[in-house]
Amino acid sequence: MADRVAELTGRDPSEFGDDIVVSAAAGGPWLARVRPEVTQALAGVTDDRLAEYAEDELLDEHEADRYVQLRDLARSAAASGRDIYCWSSL
Repeated sequence: MADRVAELTGRDPSEFGDDIVVSAAAGGPWLARVRPEVTQALAGVTDDRLAEYAEDELLDEHEADRYVQLRDLARSAAASGRDIYCWSSL
């Protein structure tokens, strides 16, 4: 997630470090806590920047909306002092 947030914010991904792995079975699923710095940076992305990113990356309406929802989740998490977790599987 840090790579995408770096793209959105124009920051270097190395500024964020790696997500913090919470659970990692060999074959998945995997759970990682997103670093607070990434959450804060994502929370600060404007609607205009999201629209520009969607256009640059040729995202369809559904994909662009997912970025808005993720940004809004980051804003909510940041405002309430909570973390964001990323769950993934194959």
